Amino acid sequence: MKYNSAPTGVRAVGVTVVGLLAATVAVLPASPALAIDPRGSMRAWGLNLSGQVGDGTTISRTTATPVSGVTGARDVDAGAAHNLAVASDGGVLAWGANNTGALGDGTTVNRTPPIRVPGLTPRYSSVPTSSGEISRSVPNSCAPSVL
Repeated sequence: MKYNSAPTGVRAVGVTVVGLLAATVAVLPASPALAIDPRGSMRAWGLNLSGQVGDGTTISRTTATPVSGVTGARDVDAGAAHNLAVASDGGVLAWGANNTGALGDGTTVNRTPPIRVPGLTPRYSSVPTSSGEISRSVPNSCAPSVL
């Protein structure tokens, strides 16, 4: 998934990201930048107030930082202050802010390293854009819907 947009009046310019060689990148306002390298390892950098970088801390990062325990990722998406990844087996991982239950783990506890979302069977090959299986880029993005 790639995003190549910028707020009105801001010009998007490509830059070299320290700690990242090649990747598919999703950059969303109010969330950290997210990347999957060719081997499926996740990296994130930026704002980390709720653990949305996924490195087990709440320290904001200025360089690409490995997301704890995510390997073989196929796709990635971000909500307002949390993130989702589709694992190689099709399961969904979630991390970051959870004050409204957005991570789908039955709690309202923020998660700084990713957790596997319970109750979602490993069937997703990617986070769909329009099918509605997982809504994208919304505050409660880990909500499965009727297929």
